[in-house]
Amino acid sequence: MAKDYSGNIWIGHGGINFSNGQGGLERINVNTLEVQHFSPDRDARGFQFFQRDGIATLNVQQVVVDPNNKVWTAHRYHDLTVTGTPSSYILTPGAFSARSANTSGPFESFNTWQDNLDNTMIGGMPYPAYTYNPPISVTPDSRTVNAISVDRGFIYISVFGYNDSNGVFNSTGNLVPTTYLKPRLIKYTNTDIPQFVKEYTTQEARFNIQNGIFNGVYANEKGVWATTPIAGNGFSVLKNGQWRNITDSSIIPPGTVFNRVAIWGDSDGRVFLGTNNGLIVYDGFGDVYSPNSYTLFRKHFTILIEVFMIQIC
Repeated sequence: MAKDYSGNIWIGHGGINFSNGQGGLERINVNTLEVQHFSPDRDARGFQFFQRDGIATLNVQQVVVDPNNKVWTAHRYHDLTVTGTPSSYILTPGAFSARSANTSGPFESFNTWQDNLDNTMIGGMPYPAYTYNPPISVTPDSRTVNAISVDRGFIYISVFGYNDSNGVFNSTGNLVPTTYLKPRLIKYTNTDIPQFVKEYTTQEARFNIQNGIFNGVYANEKGVWATTPIAGNGFSVLKNGQWRNITDSSIIPPGTVFNRVAIWGDSDGRVFLGTNNGLIVYDGFGDVYSPNSYTLFRKHFTILIEVFMIQIC
């Protein structure tokens, strides 16, 4: 869920993979309670293009609103089996989508149906292998954009690992992928056409246990916070081009797991990180690398949440 600056609440949800009747994005006007539903552009690569509401897939992983009142969504894949002779299995890879909160038109997705039209792609996100009628012997690669954060200047997305569809043909005429892309945190410019800037692996982000996924990201003018779902991995912060991993036991008890997309920030610069052991809060003004700038809240959650809700309202 996310709130825009125009009086709307946006709710992303996932549908059943073989049904186009469920999943997508809802916009609720808090004054009138009017609900508008948004659906994907098309079912998958290989289908003839048709326009609907522009979001990337049925399965919304996260929705955020940037400082320019633009709504951004991160998407897991959805798939579809089309009956017929022969039947077709088609998979629409995960991507991310955007639209101004005040616009009446559709979302724009990066990168789904554009691949099929003109073979363009957003840097760092090549099309996954075996998305259309894969051989029985292989598992199609899906690409999932697991998390997203957008500040005034940049977009940060977390992408699961997958195989690139560009490869070589084997003796039976099947395309065999040659490039595996690790799970990454990818940075783009926050522009009408996002431009690839840089990408980071969990190793580059200084996590102790590496080669896993980023399950949460949040960016503001102070830095970029990133988490993984691995116990004991702590969280990492990027500032001025340098990552530092924080595992201090005074704020991160042993066995702590950071919940998926459980990072949020407020207008005072504070950052809130949700875990299975409580809520970690950055104070908004201290050194982002220092454990002294963070407080762990483990009790009296009802009072804490009530105070935050009052501040938001």
